[in-house]
Amino acid sequence: DDGLTVRPDLGHKTGRADLSYGFSNHSHFEEISIRPALHSQDDPPAGYLPASQLEMLHLKLRYDNDRRTAYLQELALVDLMSITPWDRWIHPPSWEVKTGLATANDLNRDPENSLYYGLTLGPGYATWLPGTRSVLLYAMAEMETELGPAFDHDVRFGGGPSGGVLFTPVKFYRARFQMSDIFYAVGGPSTTKLGLHQSLSLTKDTELRAVLERQNAYKEVLLSWVLF
Repeated sequence: DDGLTVRPDLGHKTGRADLSYGFSNHSHFEEISIRPALHSQDDPPAGYLPASQLEMLHLKLRYDNDRRTAYLQELALVDLMSITPWDRWIHPPSWEVKTGLATANDLNRDPENSLYYGLTLGPGYATWLPGTRSVLLYAMAEMETELGPAFDHDVRFGGGPSGGVLFTPVKFYRARFQMSDIFYAVGGPSTTKLGLHQSLSLTKDTELRAVLERQNAYKEVLLSWVLF
């Protein structure tokens, strides 16, 4: 028994609220995050499909302490990622779909002036690290379309590889490393994203999290208290 295969009604609640403090090479800020449903890769996997994600109407609002400005960081309308490891007999595909509003952190602009609407699609592949069920590897071929006045000609379109590693050594701790390298045919230069997400479960419905992200020259650290 891996401790993760339990009845869905015994898993975490589907709603989630995060209270966070963060800082970047531009500012320091507070963030409130609200998600009505359902589950993310960073959430406790017990009762859910491990490594998969389905979030709807995930809202993130920030307040910049340096500029004393509130702004919308992200509103993910749908964020769906199906990560299904291959095995010797079954070869299911992995895939992702994400659409909504987000801030282009890689642009040298104030965040309230770099909001865009985006759509990301991609097929992929996932596998367990041989000999273990605690390390899952996955790779995607992403295609992005982004619309917003911050881009040249109000659009940015391109694609490239992305991937990640999910590490779950014990039930109360999880780590996820992800990266992507997107080349834009229209709207701007390429964007390289790196991220390290760590989650520590305190109870069934509360967690502490630390996220380190980099997007081109932009760097950010986010520390969160999470309530389901």
